[in-house]
Amino acid sequence: MLPGDLVYYDKCGGPFQMTFPFGEPNIRGIGIVVSEVATYEYQGEDIHWVWILDENGNKLDFALDYLEPVII
Repeated sequence: MLPGDLVYYDKCGGPFQMTFPFGEPNIRGIGIVVSEVATYEYQGEDIHWVWILDENGNKLDFALDYLEPVII
């Protein structure tokens, strides 16, 4: 994922995985990636994440597991 990419995001997601991604059927929002992919280590696992702007203009950080590319 690169800055400028449109993505669906799981509104139950966040900076690290706590629930099954896209586990709820109507939980998707749409956003735009505004940062390069970053990585940090959490409990021995590498977590890959980016900042996105959501449909309301809020800047949110999301693990890549909670993002899905918008295919046009």
